[in-house]
Amino acid sequence: SVQGGRTILTELQTDLKQVELGAPSADLFTFAPPTGAREVQALGIPGERVSLAGKTAQDFSLKDAQGAKVSLSDFRGKVVLLDFWATWCPPCREELPRLDALHRKLKGKDFVVFGVNDEDSATIRAFLKKNAYELPTLVDSNEAVHKMYGIRALPTLVIINRQGVVVADYVGERTEEELGAAAG
Repeated sequence: SVQGGRTILTELQTDLKQVELGAPSADLFTFAPPTGAREVQALGIPGERVSLAGKTAQDFSLKDAQGAKVSLSDFRGKVVLLDFWATWCPPCREELPRLDALHRKLKGKDFVVFGVNDEDSATIRAFLKKNAYELPTLVDSNEAVHKMYGIRALPTLVIINRQGVVVADYVGERTEEELGAAAG
């Protein structure tokens, strides 16, 4: 407050040993849905991402960072992990060594790891080379596959089983244990 042209600060301190509040009424925590309402597995809010788990993975073809064409359908019969990432994304950069290690460990088996990046191929190649990553990365410069899979945040992992069905999708960085579990 201001008194006589001077600002006066007042500090109040209260020490409590015990506080007892009345219990809230039971009806505070009840919910009665309106007539005709139905329960849904997931609420599709415009602009929000809904999990792809249980849906057939949409096929696509992209070129890898070296220019070779890659189609998802070519890997039917294998488990495919798609990692949507970018060079400018700190959580992506944290996760990439683990994904690269997973790729190296499982290369030649029935498990395939692909990065999917919307930057230009020169930027991707330079980043992979600088960090000595072998992770095959697909170039989605017009973001068609990003849109197809509803990618709104990076990194996002999509795991597709041998039958071509999405079994899991994760937004955010994964630990080594989580990636190992995804590999089965």
